[in-house]
Amino acid sequence: GMGLADAEPEVTIAGVNCNVTSWSDDKIVCQTGPSPSTVRAQVIVNVPGKGYAISDGVEFFYVDLWSSNFTWGGGPLPEAGDFIVIKRGQTVYLDTVTPVLSIVLILGGSLVFDEEQENVE
Repeated sequence: GMGLADAEPEVTIAGVNCNVTSWSDDKIVCQTGPSPSTVRAQVIVNVPGKGYAISDGVEFFYVDLWSSNFTWGGGPLPEAGDFIVIKRGQTVYLDTVTPVLSIVLILGGSLVFDEEQENVE
């Protein structure tokens, strides 16, 4: 374990505070705020009186959810036949089943999905 039982840990991701909602000796749960862009960052944990830990081989990603209107500029989600562009610096996480689109153009960005998720292929 991390020896967290006595002290609330402080977590930062990409230099931004992550609000710790719960912790135990081997797990920390925190919630981040919004990010203006897709970011890949290390997670840094400070346990007061014990020191800092920096993730090694584990990275945090701020991503845009396919199912979020904000991913699409606040407009509607993509509809059947739409032409979709994922731009440089944007990572979109496919978290829902989509209609059949005419084209998904990945123009320097990334489209990621969980291969274990049901009905996402």
